[in-house]
Amino acid sequence: MKKKVSLLLLLFPLTGMTAAIDKNHSDIYQQYYAKMVGNVCNNLTNKDSEMGIYQCATLMKKDADAKLTARINEINQELSQLSDDDDKEFIKSFKEDQLQWERYRNKRCKLRVANLEQDSPQYISETFLCQAVESYRRIEVLIDEPDRP
Repeated sequence: MKKKVSLLLLLFPLTGMTAAIDKNHSDIYQQYYAKMVGNVCNNLTNKDSEMGIYQCATLMKKDADAKLTARINEINQELSQLSDDDDKEFIKSFKEDQLQWERYRNKRCKLRVANLEQDSPQYISETFLCQAVESYRRIEVLIDEPDRP
């Protein structure tokens, strides 16, 4: 009996912690949105309406995609100047890492909208918002790339 009670006591803090983690992770999307409302979406009117959110998420996605593509192109240009066999393995690993990240982003964003009606304005807005935020976060990771020990 003591073992069952101990196990239950251990589980309660974990479920509370999981909820806090999920809440904080959702807040990341809202934080980026709030930041972009005054930036990429600055010229939009009715930013808080469903149409305004859709338009802002669309602009964010276009902006994030363009910046990510530009950064990846810069990195690929740097990598193309490398020549020895170790460098070739590094280049291959970087490209695989980027491909895996794209898969992660797509699955992550699909999960975020799983409870929404597919093709609804909210579904599309949330998908674009998620893809934009994940791309902005990826750009932050790629700032110091290529980075090798």
